[in-house]
Amino acid sequence: MAIDLLTKEGQRGEVKHLYRHDLESFIWVLIWVPLRYKDGQLLPRKSRPFDEWAIVDAETCGEKKSFFQTRFLKYKSFAVGQHMWELVMDCLDVLETETHRRRKAEFKQERRQAGAGGHILVEKIELDDREFLDLFTRTDTWVQLSNSVQ
Repeated sequence: MAIDLLTKEGQRGEVKHLYRHDLESFIWVLIWVPLRYKDGQLLPRKSRPFDEWAIVDAETCGEKKSFFQTRFLKYKSFAVGQHMWELVMDCLDVLETETHRRRKAEFKQERRQAGAGGHILVEKIELDDREFLDLFTRTDTWVQLSNSVQ
């Protein structure tokens, strides 16, 4: 599930569900599976760092995902192939970069509304569906994966 939906507001239904939430959920599955399985077999419990994501409450899960997102390099498993790991890194980079961009745009909008920013140009906060998807499909590893499947 997307981190925005794992907040108190998200759990109360106060966060508008967007396409980017669905795509982010897919990315989390893309991360979850290769770090839990090797050759179709579930890894031993000590080798599965995210089991607790499935049993904690939503807010704690969101916090753990946010923590993971900033420190994911330490979680590389011997079971994850290099190409898959590069795809995971690219996807996490896109998620983190886009989250930062949205927060920055929200900050600029708030400053503008408060009258403190003068003529601050405010970029749109939410990308449209295609723009958001393009952030992922333009990464080198996504392109390589797409080309290998064709």
